[in-house]
Amino acid sequence: MPITIVRKHASSSVRLSIHHEAHEGHEVFLSIEEPHDVNGGAPSLRSESIAPGGRDPPFCMLKIRQFFQNGFRPHPVGATEWLIMRVLFAALILWDLYAPGPYVFSSQPSPQGIAKIFDLTWLNQPWARGFVLITAGVASVFYIWGQRIALLASLPVLFSLATIVRTYENSQGFTDHSHQLIALTLLAQTIVVWTLFFKRHHQQYRDRAMEYGWLLFYSQGTIAATYVVAAMSKIMRSTGMWVFNSPYLALDLVKSKRQNYYKYLDEELATDPEKAVWVFENPNLARVLFGGAFFLELFALFALRNRPWALAVGVGLIAMHRGIRWMMGLNFLTAELIVAVFLLNIPFWAAWIFSRGRKTL
Repeated sequence: MPITIVRKHASSSVRLSIHHEAHEGHEVFLSIEEPHDVNGGAPSLRSESIAPGGRDPPFCMLKIRQFFQNGFRPHPVGATEWLIMRVLFAALILWDLYAPGPYVFSSQPSPQGIAKIFDLTWLNQPWARGFVLITAGVASVFYIWGQRIALLASLPVLFSLATIVRTYENSQGFTDHSHQLIALTLLAQTIVVWTLFFKRHHQQYRDRAMEYGWLLFYSQGTIAATYVVAAMSKIMRSTGMWVFNSPYLALDLVKSKRQNYYKYLDEELATDPEKAVWVFENPNLARVLFGGAFFLELFALFALRNRPWALAVGVGLIAMHRGIRWMMGLNFLTAELIVAVFLLNIPFWAAWIFSRGRKTL
């Protein structure tokens, strides 16, 4: 049984919770909740451990334990902060569905996902694009409204539309990975709101600030997890040699330029790409640059620790996409924008700056 001790002073109190009973050879874990700070911030929570017999754990192990214990959990999110996120995310969804690309195809020669079950060629009908946009627009209004009943209805609709449209595009014999984050984030939010709905009778799930916190936490987790999966796929497909072999990515640059040369017969495309030449001439420096991006993907879930970590990881991921676009010409603008909405969280940091750091991180 956890034991809670409240020690009161003249102006404050400290709540001490013992979460594990002490057994011989085991440590006792303490959670200490300190009072509000002088600037009106929320109570701070830190975890410490006491080893039996007066033996302290190694310093590095203690720091690692505290790093993971003091974070990686949902935190309350303000109504205005989450409203701005919903507005930005809804705008991104509508902008993505507005793109004419997916609607121009008249068939699905290489069906993927649900296209193997359902015929999605109706998206090529003259009325299809307008129907999708009107439906998504109405659902977005309910999503921005933000009441739980509105989210229960709007999120499945938006998720279905995003999945159907991009599945049809990916059923043309090629795969475009630059839009999947929208559908995955909508799926995560759908699961969260329906889970909270079924648990609405529990008092702990009625706090709106924590509801917004759950939605933000799992949106961030979904986004970060896609980058971890990308890094793991690199490890598995290269048997752990991806960073060492990364300079060979220059061959793709040469191959792409050669293909364009034979397609257009443009003499300007007959030379080797300068970026590829630089990579071949500086393989170790290229490994450092490519390796940095690889490890950023691999440890992207550190964005879940708290807002500063989410900001740092978000800036790194956007910089990585900018670098990929500069070097290889691959555009992941949709991924950059969704990272900006949920990881950078510019509205919060703007409010934090104007409040002179009084808002809780």
